[in-house]
Amino acid sequence: MSSLAILPIPAPIRSGRKKSLSIMARKVRPKARTSDPYPVPSPTHKEDTETLEDENIDLPLGFSFWDDANRCFKPITTAERQTLFQVLCARYPQVEAITISIPFVIIECRDSVPPVDQQVFLAAGLVCVYIVEGGRLPFCSEYIGYYGEGDMPSDVPDHVSRDIRPFHIPKLSTFEYIHNMIPNATHVSSYSMQLVIELEATNPQVFEKKLMSLPSGIGKLSIGYINRKLLVRPP
Repeated sequence: MSSLAILPIPAPIRSGRKKSLSIMARKVRPKARTSDPYPVPSPTHKEDTETLEDENIDLPLGFSFWDDANRCFKPITTAERQTLFQVLCARYPQVEAITISIPFVIIECRDSVPPVDQQVFLAAGLVCVYIVEGGRLPFCSEYIGYYGEGDMPSDVPDHVSRDIRPFHIPKLSTFEYIHNMIPNATHVSSYSMQLVIELEATNPQVFEKKLMSLPSGIGKLSIGYINRKLLVRPP
Protein backbone atom coordinates (compact mmCIF):
# COMPACT_ATOMS: atom_id res chain seq x y z
CA MET A 1 0.00 0.00 0.00
CA SER A 2 1.21 3.48 -0.80
CA SER A 3 2.27 5.72 2.05
CA LEU A 4 2.60 9.44 2.56
CA ALA A 5 5.93 10.72 3.87
CA ILE A 6 6.76 14.39 4.30
CA LEU A 7 9.09 16.24 6.62
CA PRO A 8 7.69 16.85 10.13
CA ILE A 9 6.18 20.26 10.86
CA PRO A 10 7.12 21.43 14.38
CA ALA A 11 5.32 24.19 16.24
CA PRO A 12 6.72 27.73 15.98
CA ILE A 13 9.64 28.58 18.28
CA ARG A 14 9.74 32.09 19.71
CA SER A 15 12.25 33.97 21.80
CA GLY A 16 13.29 37.52 22.67
CA ARG A 17 11.12 40.04 20.83
CA LYS A 18 8.75 37.28 19.72
CA LYS A 19 11.19 36.26 17.04
CA SER A 20 10.17 32.89 15.68
CA LEU A 21 11.04 29.91 13.58
CA SER A 22 8.42 27.71 11.98
CA ILE A 23 7.97 25.08 9.33
CA MET A 24 4.51 25.52 7.90
CA ALA A 25 2.09 23.79 5.59
CA ARG A 26 -1.34 25.39 5.61
CA LYS A 27 -4.60 25.08 3.74
CA VAL A 28 -5.04 28.35 2.53
CA ARG A 29 -6.18 21.31 -18.79
CA PRO A 30 -7.37 18.10 -19.94
CA LYS A 31 -3.65 17.37 -20.05
CA ALA A 32 -0.75 16.87 -17.72
CA ARG A 33 1.59 19.77 -17.01
CA THR A 34 5.11 19.36 -15.74
CA SER A 35 6.49 21.83 -13.23
CA ASP A 36 9.60 23.96 -13.27
CA PRO A 37 12.74 22.28 -11.91
CA TYR A 38 13.32 22.72 -8.21
CA PRO A 39 16.37 24.72 -7.14
CA VAL A 40 18.97 22.35 -5.71
CA PRO A 41 22.02 23.67 -3.89
CA SER A 42 25.24 22.83 -5.69
CA PRO A 43 27.99 21.23 -3.61
CA THR A 44 30.80 23.61 -2.70
CA HIS A 45 34.41 22.66 -2.19
CA LYS A 46 36.93 24.29 0.07
CA GLU A 47 39.24 25.21 -2.78
CA ASP A 48 36.35 26.94 -4.55
CA THR A 49 35.11 28.92 -1.56
CA GLU A 50 38.61 30.14 -0.72
CA THR A 51 38.69 32.08 -3.98
CA LEU A 52 35.28 33.69 -3.55
CA GLU A 53 35.35 37.35 -2.61
CA ASP A 54 31.63 37.43 -1.84
CA GLU A 55 31.23 36.26 1.77
CA ASN A 56 27.45 36.23 1.39
CA ILE A 57 27.27 33.09 -0.73
CA ASP A 58 26.73 30.60 2.11
CA LEU A 59 26.17 31.21 5.82
CA PRO A 60 28.80 29.18 7.76
CA LEU A 61 26.89 26.89 10.15
CA GLY A 62 28.41 23.41 10.07
CA PHE A 63 25.10 21.69 9.27
CA SER A 64 22.65 21.65 6.38
CA PHE A 65 19.24 20.46 5.25
CA TRP A 66 21.00 19.27 2.09
CA ASP A 67 22.45 15.75 2.07
CA ASP A 68 25.16 15.93 -0.60
CA ALA A 69 25.93 12.20 -0.47
CA ASN A 70 22.35 11.18 -1.26
CA ARG A 71 21.53 14.29 -3.34
CA CYS A 72 18.38 15.09 -1.37
CA PHE A 73 17.09 17.22 1.51
CA LYS A 74 16.95 15.83 5.03
CA PRO A 75 15.64 17.01 8.41
CA ILE A 76 17.90 18.78 10.90
CA THR A 77 17.60 18.75 14.68
CA THR A 78 15.58 21.23 16.72
CA ALA A 79 18.81 22.55 18.23
CA GLU A 80 20.21 23.16 14.73
CA ARG A 81 17.04 25.02 13.74
CA GLN A 82 17.45 27.20 16.81
CA THR A 83 21.08 27.83 15.90
CA LEU A 84 20.09 28.81 12.36
CA PHE A 85 17.56 31.26 13.76
CA GLN A 86 19.99 32.73 16.30
CA VAL A 87 22.82 33.15 13.77
CA LEU A 88 20.49 34.97 11.37
CA CYS A 89 19.26 37.22 14.20
CA ALA A 90 22.86 38.04 15.15
CA ARG A 91 23.77 38.83 11.55
CA TYR A 92 20.62 40.85 10.86
CA PRO A 93 19.23 42.57 14.00
CA GLN A 94 15.94 43.32 12.21
CA VAL A 95 15.07 39.61 11.81
CA GLU A 96 11.80 38.81 13.58
CA ALA A 97 10.91 35.36 12.29
CA ILE A 98 12.02 32.67 9.88
CA THR A 99 9.90 30.08 8.13
CA ILE A 100 11.51 26.94 6.75
CA SER A 101 9.76 25.91 3.56
CA ILE A 102 12.20 23.64 1.75
CA PRO A 103 14.05 24.54 -0.46
CA PHE A 104 13.67 28.07 0.99
CA VAL A 105 14.14 29.76 4.34
CA ILE A 106 11.90 32.82 4.46
CA ILE A 107 13.38 35.56 6.63
CA GLU A 108 10.89 38.12 7.94
CA CYS A 109 12.43 41.46 8.90
CA ARG A 110 11.18 44.39 10.95
CA ASP A 111 10.60 47.55 8.84
CA SER A 112 13.03 46.66 6.04
CA VAL A 113 15.15 43.84 4.64
CA PRO A 114 18.96 43.97 4.63
CA PRO A 115 20.63 45.72 1.67
CA VAL A 116 21.05 43.40 -1.29
CA ASP A 117 24.84 43.42 -1.00
CA GLN A 118 24.56 42.16 2.60
CA GLN A 119 22.05 39.37 2.02
CA VAL A 120 23.42 35.87 2.40
CA PHE A 121 22.25 33.57 -0.41
CA LEU A 122 22.27 30.14 1.26
CA ALA A 123 21.72 29.15 4.89
CA ALA A 124 21.79 25.49 5.98
CA GLY A 125 21.46 24.47 2.34
CA LEU A 126 18.32 26.55 1.82
CA VAL A 127 17.86 29.56 -0.45
CA CYS A 128 17.23 32.69 1.64
CA VAL A 129 14.18 34.82 0.82
CA TYR A 130 13.91 38.18 2.61
CA ILE A 131 10.55 39.87 3.20
CA VAL A 132 9.24 42.62 5.47
CA GLU A 133 7.43 41.21 8.52
CA GLY A 134 3.78 40.53 7.81
CA GLY A 135 4.31 40.69 4.06
CA ARG A 136 2.96 38.17 1.63
CA LEU A 137 4.87 34.90 1.60
CA PRO A 138 6.33 33.80 -1.74
CA PHE A 139 4.29 31.49 -3.95
CA CYS A 140 4.78 27.79 -3.10
CA SER A 141 6.12 28.53 0.38
CA GLU A 142 2.76 27.52 1.86
CA TYR A 143 0.51 24.59 1.09
CA ILE A 144 -1.38 25.09 -2.17
CA GLY A 145 -5.05 24.15 -2.34
CA TYR A 146 -7.30 22.10 -0.07
CA TYR A 147 -6.69 18.64 1.35
CA GLY A 148 -8.68 15.69 0.03
CA GLU A 149 -10.32 13.62 2.75
CA GLY A 150 -10.47 10.29 0.91
CA ASP A 151 -8.09 7.36 1.34
CA MET A 152 -4.89 7.14 -0.62
CA PRO A 153 -5.30 4.73 -3.56
CA SER A 154 -3.88 1.27 -2.93
CA ASP A 155 -3.86 0.02 -6.52
CA VAL A 156 -1.31 2.46 -7.96
CA PRO A 157 1.35 0.68 -10.05
CA ASP A 158 4.73 0.53 -8.33
CA HIS A 159 6.52 2.44 -11.10
CA VAL A 160 4.02 5.30 -10.72
CA SER A 161 4.17 5.33 -6.93
CA ARG A 162 7.99 5.40 -6.93
CA ASP A 163 7.94 8.31 -9.37
CA ILE A 164 5.89 10.49 -6.98
CA ARG A 165 8.22 11.74 -4.27
CA PRO A 166 9.49 15.03 -2.79
CA PHE A 167 11.83 17.22 -4.84
CA HIS A 168 11.40 15.16 -7.98
CA ILE A 169 9.62 15.94 -11.25
CA PRO A 170 7.54 12.91 -12.30
CA LYS A 171 7.51 11.53 -15.81
CA LEU A 172 4.85 12.73 -18.24
CA SER A 173 3.27 9.26 -18.14
CA THR A 174 2.90 9.62 -14.36
CA PHE A 175 1.14 12.95 -14.76
CA GLU A 176 -1.19 11.33 -17.29
CA TYR A 177 -1.96 8.50 -14.86
CA ILE A 178 -2.84 10.97 -12.09
CA HIS A 179 -4.94 13.06 -14.46
CA ASN A 180 -6.95 10.02 -15.54
CA MET A 181 -7.36 8.89 -11.93
CA ILE A 182 -9.05 12.11 -10.72
CA PRO A 183 -12.51 12.92 -12.14
CA ASN A 184 -12.92 16.40 -13.61
CA ALA A 185 -9.18 17.17 -13.34
CA THR A 186 -8.05 19.85 -15.77
CA HIS A 187 -4.36 20.18 -14.79
CA VAL A 188 -1.89 18.25 -12.65
CA SER A 189 1.29 19.92 -11.36
CA SER A 190 4.09 18.83 -9.04
CA TYR A 191 5.80 21.04 -6.48
CA SER A 192 8.61 20.31 -4.07
CA MET A 193 6.46 18.72 -1.34
CA GLN A 194 3.04 18.19 -2.92
CA LEU A 195 0.94 17.68 -6.01
CA VAL A 196 -1.65 20.26 -7.12
CA ILE A 197 -4.73 19.21 -9.07
CA GLU A 198 -6.97 21.82 -10.65
CA LEU A 199 -10.60 20.76 -11.06
CA GLU A 200 -13.36 22.03 -13.29
CA ALA A 201 -14.88 24.99 -11.48
CA THR A 202 -18.04 24.31 -9.48
CA ASN A 203 -19.86 26.13 -6.68
CA PRO A 204 -18.16 25.94 -3.23
CA GLN A 205 -20.72 23.48 -1.81
CA VAL A 206 -20.14 20.97 -4.60
CA PHE A 207 -16.36 21.40 -4.28
CA GLU A 208 -16.47 20.72 -0.53
CA LYS A 209 -18.49 17.58 -1.15
CA LYS A 210 -15.94 16.40 -3.71
CA LEU A 211 -13.10 16.87 -1.23
CA MET A 212 -14.68 14.29 1.08
CA SER A 213 -13.97 11.51 -1.44
CA LEU A 214 -10.88 12.76 -3.28
CA PRO A 215 -7.64 10.95 -2.31
CA SER A 216 -5.45 12.77 0.21
CA GLY A 217 -2.29 11.84 -1.63
CA ILE A 218 -0.50 9.41 -3.91
CA GLY A 219 2.96 7.90 -3.66
CA LYS A 220 4.89 10.02 -1.16
CA LEU A 221 3.12 13.33 -1.82
CA SER A 222 -0.08 14.88 -0.55
CA ILE A 223 -2.50 16.45 -3.03
CA GLY A 224 -3.87 19.98 -2.87
CA TYR A 225 -7.07 20.57 -4.85
CA ILE A 226 -8.06 23.83 -6.56
CA ASN A 227 -11.64 24.62 -7.58
CA ARG A 228 -10.56 26.65 -10.59
CA LYS A 229 -7.40 27.49 -12.49
CA LEU A 230 -4.48 28.08 -10.14
CA LEU A 231 -2.86 30.79 -12.24
CA VAL A 232 -5.02 33.16 -14.25
CA ARG A 233 -3.85 35.80 -16.68
CA PRO A 234 -4.92 39.24 -15.38
CA PRO A 235 -7.63 40.96 -17.45
